[in-house]
Amino acid sequence: MSQVKSIKEQCGKFNEQFKTQLNAEVEYTLKLSEQLSSKGASDMEKSEKVSELIHLHKEIKERIETYDEIFNKTVKFHHAKEQLEGLIKNRGLEVPEIKEVPNDTSHAKTQLNNAQEKHSRVRQLYKLALMLGMDIISTVQHPNPFNVSVKNLRRQLEALESDSLSWGCKADKYEEELSHVLHFCTTRDEIHEVW
Repeated sequence: MSQVKSIKEQCGKFNEQFKTQLNAEVEYTLKLSEQLSSKGASDMEKSEKVSELIHLHKEIKERIETYDEIFNKTVKFHHAKEQLEGLIKNRGLEVPEIKEVPNDTSHAKTQLNNAQEKHSRVRQLYKLALMLGMDIISTVQHPNPFNVSVKNLRRQLEALESDSLSWGCKADKYEEELSHVLHFCTTRDEIHEVW
C-alpha cells in the first residue's frame, strides 16, 4: 500500500509540474501578445501566437492524460501484485500433493473442478500483473518525457514471471494428477458396475 501512496505523490508532483509549465507558457504568450499589440503587430502574428498557445496546451493536456493512464495502470498492477502476495502469504498458491484416492468419482471430480477454478483465477492475476507492468514500461519508454526509472518495475516483472512459470508448472502437474485420479475413479466405478 505504501507503493501506491508513493505513486500517488509522484503523480501529484507531475501534475503540478505540468500545471506550472502550462501557466508559465500562458503568461509568456499573453505578455508576447501584449507586446505585439503595443508594437502594432498584425492580426496574423497574433493569430500565430494564439495557435502556438493552443498547440502547447493540447500537448500538455495529452501528457497529463498519459500520466493519469500510467497512474491508473500502476495502481491496478500493484493491486494485482498485492493479491498474489496475499495468496502467497496465506499459502493460497501452494499446490497440495494427492495423498489418497477419493472413494467416489464425484469427490474426485469436485477436487479437479475446484483446483481448475482456483488455478484459473491465479493465472489471470499473474497475467494481469505482467500485462499491466509491460504496458507501463512501454508507455513510459516511448518516448520517456516522464523521467521515470523502470528498473525496479522490470525486476518485479522478472520475479513475477519466474514465479508464474514455476507455480504454473506445479499447478499443471497437480491438475494432471487429479485428472488421473478422476479417470481411475471412473474406471473403478465402471468395473464395480460390471460385477
